[in-house]
Amino acid sequence: MKWQVHRLKQYAVLIAMMGVGTFSVWFADQMVRNYFPVRPILDDLFFRITPYIPEFSYVADGVIVVSFLLYLFLIKIDQTKLQTAMATAAFLYFLRGLLNLVTPIGDPSGDVEVYGFLEAYPLMGMFPSGHIGFLVGQYLLLHKWNYPKKWLAVYILLIVLESFALWVTRGHYTIDIVGGMMVAYFAVKYGTRLMQQPFFQRG
Repeated sequence: MKWQVHRLKQYAVLIAMMGVGTFSVWFADQMVRNYFPVRPILDDLFFRITPYIPEFSYVADGVIVVSFLLYLFLIKIDQTKLQTAMATAAFLYFLRGLLNLVTPIGDPSGDVEVYGFLEAYPLMGMFPSGHIGFLVGQYLLLHKWNYPKKWLAVYILLIVLESFALWVTRGHYTIDIVGGMMVAYFAVKYGTRLMQQPFFQRG
């Protein structure tokens, strides 16, 4: 019974962390919206060599949904892996919010509409890409846990498809995509390190 109570405490901490991460993104978005209403739109080589296909925003969001469902299937609700994923997501969103705030650049498409079907309202932050951070974070965790190469290859293909979709929809600059990969690395690093603390080792 004690271990069950402790497990609930662990999840409560992780849910609170994810709440802080989500708030970080929301707060950064509000600050950028209010204090940087006019933001510079930058040039990007990939925008010049790829067509503009705004409808691919649904592909970009679809890849996220597919990767999430595949990830749940692969970890089979393993408690330790699920908690590590939650900690990683919390760090990912906290770092994304922080970097969104300090890099207020404009949407490359100049669009202020909702992107795809996962956004509740148009987000202002560009750097780094949460889509890519989400995918690369999953890939790095599966790689860390020595999953079969065929599944790692699937995730690499999903990352490539996601990057292409973000380019052709002008959803993110190339630097946002690279930034998403870097943030995912640090999120996984600190997420797995957190799981090694005594509080999460019990139960």
